[in-house]
Amino acid sequence: MGNVCCTDRRIKKEEKASPTPKTPKPKTPKSNLNKSSKSIRLTPNNLLTNEILLSHPSPPPKSLQHIVDFNESLIEELEYDITEGTDLSETEKEKILNLFSTYSNEVPGDEKEAFEGFSQIKILSASNSLYDHTLLISNFAVYVVKCDDFNYVYRRVRLETILIILIREDIKAMILHCANNELDGDLWIETSCIEDIHNCIQTMFRYFTQRYIPTHTYPESQFKTRFNKIPPSLTYSLTSEENLKANDAVIQHGKIAENILLIKAGKTVYKGKFIDSVAVLTTKGFYYLNNDFRFVLRLEIKQIKGLIITDKIDKFVIEKINGEHFLWTLNSKFVTEIEKLYMNIKQERLRIIKKDDIDIDEYIELSLKNKRQSFTII
Repeated sequence: MGNVCCTDRRIKKEEKASPTPKTPKPKTPKSNLNKSSKSIRLTPNNLLTNEILLSHPSPPPKSLQHIVDFNESLIEELEYDITEGTDLSETEKEKILNLFSTYSNEVPGDEKEAFEGFSQIKILSASNSLYDHTLLISNFAVYVVKCDDFNYVYRRVRLETILIILIREDIKAMILHCANNELDGDLWIETSCIEDIHNCIQTMFRYFTQRYIPTHTYPESQFKTRFNKIPPSLTYSLTSEENLKANDAVIQHGKIAENILLIKAGKTVYKGKFIDSVAVLTTKGFYYLNNDFRFVLRLEIKQIKGLIITDKIDKFVIEKINGEHFLWTLNSKFVTEIEKLYMNIKQERLRIIKKDDIDIDEYIELSLKNKRQSFTII
């Protein structure tokens, strides 16, 4: 069975200025459900797009198989386009319901396991060989099943056991690094639609835990050596409270395969005020978050025109190619790393101007004169 791409899946959101209120997405018509059927409780575990709901421990009659649209106004979704419930044949739906019935004892309380999507993949075996399988994603687990028989399960990975997602730099492979109680170790997934699978798993994980899984990217030369061999120091760093908060902003508003390099509390000018804030630097962008780690803006490294720094490098101004300026009080590490990133991305040196001091009042006044918002998402 080949991949089926949906024709009406989520449309990519246009980047826009923050924090402008978001325009609600148009809702697709909901399926006509039997009014006598049990109502669905609004919990993070069952608010899922195109669910196939299992109402009984044994395969239910066709009248109880429902496709339910997710109310997108209740939670942010990442963008992905993989086979979903409406793309399945009745036979495929029945097979998935049988599969969920088999593992119903793994689902807590009165919750119902719900289908989100699947895709054809390759997995790396213990003998370092790649084999074709089907990946099936639900609101509780990731299944690796036989391509022509969904009831033949090679592996079931519970979402809560996934600690880190490693991504290969070419975005064609990823590793789900699992907790020690997952006896089969890490899961290697290889496919051309890694970004879609990554975003689907992240979205399901967020419904379950209210946060995203931390990620880290390796070049191909190092990626394979990390399979079941992630350094404890990396796990500790990526799962720290500060990194998890910053990771949520990067996953939701950034691009796949961004490594967080620096997180630092500082001050910046915003709408005529010099305010406390948090700066996050990744391998692809510079993020401005408020003190609660809520996202304000993202600036692409390639959109930087130059830096203005003080002799002490205790303050610096990021100048964008469109003429906007961003004043920050941070340490010299940010200047050094931005300079390195710019060189790697643009293959040229970043223009840096040194001054004895930077007049904060000048940039406060400048931000007030701007007719549009001082910060623009790129």
